[in-house]
Amino acid sequence: MRVSIIAVDNVVSIDGETHCASCEELIAQDIHAVQWHEDHGEIEFQTYWLASEKRWDRKPNDLIEDFSEFEVYLERWREQKVKDDAERKRRAAMTKYTWPVTEPNVRK
Repeated sequence: MRVSIIAVDNVVSIDGETHCASCEELIAQDIHAVQWHEDHGEIEFQTYWLASEKRWDRKPNDLIEDFSEFEVYLERWREQKVKDDAERKRRAAMTKYTWPVTEPNVRK
């Protein structure tokens, strides 16, 4: 399973399917993103501008081999997927019924 959690955007992507999920706890820990590739991954930290030194600074990525602390975000993704799928079906049902389209009055 391939997972990307982009904390600043409150977005979780699992195998390319993306849904919104609250990531406030990660932001509070200065985490920008979490990337998971089947059996390993990394935590990417926020980047900050150090005005006094006129440069960007960021803590190096942490490599991880255990994804369990981030499982809560997968559950949030699943909950949002159910909501998004229901909304998609609702909208699709609305488009089943179309009004008859008539040609505009055209001078001949």
